[in-house]
Amino acid sequence: MRFRWRTRKVARQCAAQTLPPHPGGQQGDRWLSKGACITAAAICIIALGMRRYPETLISGYATVTDGDSLEINGRRIRLHGIDAPEINQTCRKHSGQVYRCGEASAQELKRLVRLRKVLCKRSGTDRYLRFLGACWAQPILWGSLLDISAAMVSSGHAVVYRHFKGKGLAELLDKQATARKKKLGVWQGRFQDPGAWRNGH
Repeated sequence: MRFRWRTRKVARQCAAQTLPPHPGGQQGDRWLSKGACITAAAICIIALGMRRYPETLISGYATVTDGDSLEINGRRIRLHGIDAPEINQTCRKHSGQVYRCGEASAQELKRLVRLRKVLCKRSGTDRYLRFLGACWAQPILWGSLLDISAAMVSSGHAVVYRHFKGKGLAELLDKQATARKKKLGVWQGRFQDPGAWRNGH
């Protein structure tokens, strides 16, 4: 009963902001049915949660800074679980030809997010003050969400981050093994692990 009273009280407090007036002009308990009370309370609780954690979810059109970093509405986001060649990094093809694999990685990420809204779920912050998060690209017309980290690994334009131990690791490793077998992206020749390259530059 106490919980029900609190729920009804919360609903009553925000009803004026979340629910329209009754068509007959009556408001409050006379028309707040049990379902309406629960709905209003849920809306308020979600709103309070968003105020407490305002940046857990970030969405919008993204710009690409490199193969594993995005910017959405001024927020820099490092893609969860992967590591891509740095923008100035070079790699070698099987033929021995040197190419700008960092630029190729950034171009692939641009292709994935072009004309699509991106949704990111923040999981932390790195030492460069970028948000860490899993990100998905929404379909342009129809279809399912695209897991951006998984897509970058599948194309061979990123590798699994060597210190990553979170949820989804096994799936990313499977996709990396497939890309390596098919000699896609950086796996077409020789390359230095992005982390090792950063340490040397």
